Amino acid sequence: MKILSLFCAALSALFSTCGKEPSVVDWQQVSKVVYRHSDPSIAPDYYRSYTLTVTANSIEFQVNNYSETLLSKSFTLSEESFRSFVDKLSQLGIKKVKEVKSISTGSSTMSLSLYHGDDEFFDAYSTHGGGNLSLPHPVQLQSLIDELLPSLHDLIEQTRGN
Repeated sequence: MKILSLFCAALSALFSTCGKEPSVVDWQQVSKVVYRHSDPSIAPDYYRSYTLTVTANSIEFQVNNYSETLLSKSFTLSEESFRSFVDKLSQLGIKKVKEVKSISTGSSTMSLSLYHGDDEFFDAYSTHGGGNLSLPHPVQLQSLIDELLPSLHDLIEQTRGN
């Protein structure tokens, strides 16, 4: 549950514009969503990074510990479910940030990329180095992630001890 909560906090943190000039994301153009999470630098037994790649027909989920893939799973997704997911993301008030500042080292990093076909047209990064993260929509975000991949936490926990 802790990892799922961190995932939700991470996504919410991505959506903060932090005083930078935002512009609106064209949600109708989204054909793929890629979310990446990396833990801070810790021992390989505990370190986990994961990537969710969501398209109109699948969810690809991969968990790594530095250089080794610990888990790779695919799930079927309908186009209707994908559109619903993208629509719900759009309702969270995500803004496109024109400039990404450098990423802190030694902290958890999260990124969200949006694609039209194979072309990435939106990319946002966020870090969490122990400070408080802003959670403008924690309940909605938690529900969205639970709908998309209810087993996220369990899948990550399956990799412990590998």
